[in-house]
Order: sequence, then C-alpha cells, then structure tokens
Amino acid sequence: MTNGHLKRGKDFWRTPDRILADVFDAFGGTLFDVCPSPDRDHWTPGVLTWADAPDHDALTEVWPAGAFCNPPYSQTKKWVPYAFKNCSDFLFLIPPSVGTRYWHEHCLPQANALAWYNGRIAFLDDEGTPAKGNPLGSCLVGKLAILKHFENLPSQRWFVERG
Repeated sequence: MTNGHLKRGKDFWRTPDRILADVFDAFGGTLFDVCPSPDRDHWTPGVLTWADAPDHDALTEVWPAGAFCNPPYSQTKKWVPYAFKNCSDFLFLIPPSVGTRYWHEHCLPQANALAWYNGRIAFLDDEGTPAKGNPLGSCLVGKLAILKHFENLPSQRWFVERG
C-alpha cells in the first residue's frame, strides 16, 4: 500500500478534478489531500499532498486543516474513525454506507457537513481516463471549521450545527 491506496485493483481510482475543485471550494481555497494517488501525473493547482514522502502512512500522520481523503473504498471503515478521532477540519469522499457501524458511530453523530452527489462518480483510471462501472454512490462527509464555503457545492447538502 502507498499513500493509503492499493497499488492496483479495484481500490486504485483517482479523484476527478471536478470533485477536487468542489472540495477546494468547500475549504475556501485550501486543500491537503491525505490519500493521493501515488502515480498521479498532475496535480490540481493549490492541492497539497505528502508528495515528498510517497510511502507515508496517513493513518499515523497528523492531518492539517483542510484535509481531504478519498480512501480506498474497501478500507473506509479504517479511515473514517481515524479522522473523526484525530482531526478537526476534513472531508471524505466515500460511499454513503448508512447501514454500516462506522457510519452510525462516526458520521451521523459527529459530521457537520454532508453533500450527496447525484448519480455515480466516474473515477479516473491509471491514465486519467474516466472509468465506467462504479457501482456505488458517493458523498462528501466530514467536519468543517467553516461551513459557509460548503454552501456553494453543486450537490445536495446537509449541515448540522454542533457546539
């Protein structure tokens, strides 16, 4: 595993630039991708990563404010609890698995932001080509320090005011 992504197989999918742009906007112009594709040949301007440490383990790192994570979907139940326990300003791009334990123990009681994407996201393959066949829906879920930027996302949004 590198940067949290499996080297090949069903978990190796890049986040489309339009989704990264949404997340960039949600954070008000800052974004740190804690789980970038290891061989991504280009980066969205303004998106920071641990590019200088390609073999880091993001599940042992301190995540900065404005953290974004599109984890390997088969490992979502590891990533979500870690972030809700250790981070204060982050968004995940994950399937809305409302019947899972991690959803009920972490997302529902702790998230203050949730955005549902209509339809299925065409993630990018190794060459950056949109791939067909994503069987799951996707949502952005997390804790944001500033919610005002989240209001402009082109998706269905849900906010929870938490003290």
